Amino acid sequence: MKDKTYKFKKSGNLYKVLEDKAEMKDPETRKWIECIIYKSEDTGKIYVREKSDFRKKFELWEEK
Repeated sequence: MKDKTYKFKKSGNLYKVLEDKAEMKDPETRKWIECIIYKSEDTGKIYVREKSDFRKKFELWEEK
């Protein structure tokens, strides 16, 4: 996943995965969960999302 570009299914926006072996602490349960760190190709903003959620909402983007 790392260094690959993914498309957000809902908007079609593109994001580059910076790190796919990260963890974040759930603020409610205080347990560590696997996450993805990714960057917007348009704005350059960096985001963190739970790995399972990322896999549901994004798809690998391939240039045509």
